[in-house]
Amino acid sequence: MPIFYWAITFIIPYIIVYNKNKTKDKRPKNIFNDKKGSIKKEFKKKGIVKEYYKSGKLKQEANYKNDKLEGILKYYYESGQLEKELNYKNDKLEDISKYYYESGQIKSEIIFKNDINISEKEWDKDGKEKDC
Repeated sequence: MPIFYWAITFIIPYIIVYNKNKTKDKRPKNIFNDKKGSIKKEFKKKGIVKEYYKSGKLKQEANYKNDKLEGILKYYYESGQLEKELNYKNDKLEDISKYYYESGQIKSEIIFKNDINISEKEWDKDGKEKDC
């Protein structure tokens, strides 16, 4: 009986704890390459990335290719209305970007070439074009 008691009290709990600690944790221990915080290659953004407000509503939606913005980046007001559409090519603003009032009315259009503002148009909340 004392050997049985000793086995139940000490050996079996030891085996359980030992095996539990031996299971591999597949989560990354450290996703950063250096102390500056640059992210390792396998954790960089690719494809469609979405960000949400605390309320759960969509805040922004962007497409990434090789960790660089590519295509249309959309921002939304918390009401769900589109706030702006920005066109990116290789992480730089390119072509027409549009900004909207929360009502949905167009606020401005800006044409970019290689991240440089080429021209722009603006409208007031009533839809009348402003002088730029």
